[in-house]
Amino acid sequence: MVRNYDTAGLPAMFSAYNGKPVLIRNREGKGKGGSGRMRVLNVESGPGEERWGRAFEMSVDIGSWGFLARTGLSILIERLPKCILDIGFVVEGRNEEEMPEAMLGVSELSYLDLSCLRVGSEAVHGGASFIS
Repeated sequence: MVRNYDTAGLPAMFSAYNGKPVLIRNREGKGKGGSGRMRVLNVESGPGEERWGRAFEMSVDIGSWGFLARTGLSILIERLPKCILDIGFVVEGRNEEEMPEAMLGVSELSYLDLSCLRVGSEAVHGGASFIS
């Protein structure tokens, strides 16, 4: 959800979708929602770095999203330096034993400037790299 939608310069046509959940299906999901992959990683620290322990990684194939959703995400990425984002993750419950659903994690991302990111050293076990 973009908390400061009105002042972030985002088009009014997408405001009805602000704060709406997005269903990410595991790998080969079909139909509504994108396909994605989630895994827990053991993170190793390098010399002089803090030990992080375990991390959660999620990748999403936005190529399977509809045109309007991809366009909206593209516009949002351009405007990130002006946005305050609230993001939460819920693992979907599929039967009574998995209810009630609960938040896995939440985060506020404020005024992200992606132009200054760089790919760091390979610090994640399994050869994946992280952005520092």
